[in-house]
Amino acid sequence: MFKETLRIAGQILPAIALSVLVALPAAAEKAPDLSARVIRTPPIESTVAVDQLDLKSLALASKILNSDAYMEGGTKIGTVSDIVIDSNNQAAVVVDVGKFLGASKRKVAIPMSEITFEPHNSKIMIIAEVTKTELQHAKAIP
Repeated sequence: MFKETLRIAGQILPAIALSVLVALPAAAEKAPDLSARVIRTPPIESTVAVDQLDLKSLALASKILNSDAYMEGGTKIGTVSDIVIDSNNQAAVVVDVGKFLGASKRKVAIPMSEITFEPHNSKIMIIAEVTKTELQHAKAIP
């Protein structure tokens, strides 16, 4: 019986080995190209080093969140509840302007280009170049 098993194995094993050798090139041809999935970091010369930043003028998000926002002239319009960045890397502060406008809750995004940051105690005071009319007509943030 043992000799019979060895004879059958001797016939089967070469057939298996041959089928694996035939299948290997086909499997290699069908392998997906993973190079498109590799995340490449930018070259060092195109990144911003910390020593290139004006550290005295940085407005940290932790200092901006929950800070009061004002219109030019000093009228408080609300409190910063969030910071958003769109797919084009355009940032905005989300301000809850509900009380200012007489609504229970209303949040609007004010682009960073319309904002001036001024240090105020341990927080940052937000000065927005907007009018009440602009806030009333601004699209609400959910």
